[in-house]
Amino acid sequence: MTERLIPIILLLSIIFIPLNADKLDDRFDKELENLTPMQFEVMQDSFNKGSVFNLSWTMTAIAWQESNFGENRVGRTTPDYGVYQININTFKKRYSDIIKKHKHSDKLIIKMLKYNDALNFSASVTEVQYWLSVYKGNYYKTWSSYNGGWKGCTRYADIIKKRIKALKKFMAKKHQEYNLC
Repeated sequence: MTERLIPIILLLSIIFIPLNADKLDDRFDKELENLTPMQFEVMQDSFNKGSVFNLSWTMTAIAWQESNFGENRVGRTTPDYGVYQININTFKKRYSDIIKKHKHSDKLIIKMLKYNDALNFSASVTEVQYWLSVYKGNYYKTWSSYNGGWKGCTRYADIIKKRIKALKKFMAKKHQEYNLC
């Protein structure tokens, strides 16, 4: 009985996995088409600031994945804050000297991460650059560790990869619409 089920399960997985991927791509396309002016501004800001570090697509995709371009500045189940959802514990470890020197409370750090987009961006770029150096320029592993630390999270990396694909398609379309060079 189980021997008969295995080929059927394999066939079904081959058929339905691509359909789910297409649905995700369609969902991403629709999300980009329906951005609010504030979200569009955060998207442009992420792209432009990211270009200074050769991280335009990565930073834009992270801003989209983590906070929906600034719409959700507080993690649902984790102590992550701001456009790029910086984890307060990671932030405190990475910047412990500054925090001790200025005696910043957790409450103040959370407020700064939530509302100071420049600080949040800087902490995010630092995190991305750290993982890029660990993984010798491998973006997929970098995205995985941005979300999952040393254990990684390949599901997150897959989503970032798909978001970058959708962003490239969206921006190419916008360039065409506005006849930009």
